[in-house]
Amino acid sequence: MTSGLGAIVLVLYIQTMKLPCEIGLFFFALIHRTVALVGEHVCTKLEPASIGVNVSYMYPYRHEREINGTIAWRNSVKVAYRTEVRRVYIQVEECCNGYEATKQNTCKLHCRIPCFHGECKQPDTCNCDPGWTGSYCGIPCPWDRWGPECRNHCTCLNRGVCDPVDGSCRCDTGWMGTSCQLPCPPDRWGYGCKNHCNCATTHTCDPSNGNCTCAADWTVRPTQHSSTLL
Repeated sequence: MTSGLGAIVLVLYIQTMKLPCEIGLFFFALIHRTVALVGEHVCTKLEPASIGVNVSYMYPYRHEREINGTIAWRNSVKVAYRTEVRRVYIQVEECCNGYEATKQNTCKLHCRIPCFHGECKQPDTCNCDPGWTGSYCGIPCPWDRWGPECRNHCTCLNRGVCDPVDGSCRCDTGWMGTSCQLPCPPDRWGYGCKNHCNCATTHTCDPSNGNCTCAADWTVRPTQHSSTLL
């Protein structure tokens, strides 16, 4: 049974054996457990069970009786009782499909396969965290998608890397901007254009690696004194 904590109520009647007088007796049985489920998403079903029932029957016997000083034996009957097993059906409270019982005796959503990177929002249905997709939120977003269930398209340009959670772009060297759409200014280079170029004013700074291109086609690497913006 799904909810071992559920209350059980026996609601059907039990028909005993027919007595000699052809009278059908019915007993109503009530069985319950100590703890009942409360709240929403509680369902019921019928389950078979067996209980002992005391039934009466006519028991024949002989007894003696004195009549005018003479002992005589007579046959008679009397009511006796015995226990018989009867099959009954009980109405069982349990959590509906897709729910499970808690220690507080309520029914909460249940996904038979856990949501790896998300939350169970409907029976056997996961709501994925941003950056994840799939039936059980176990598949990361592809490179060009982001957000819950990877519904959103990334807008990163120029080899920028899209963050699968919030869609922000990590720009490649030499680029900046929310979508990596802007080249570095002439005096900056590197990731996010955070580094200062150390080239002479007559030379050109390579925005990807900071190398200086001299007027006479010479290349000078930046010195150790080149700085980085915070």
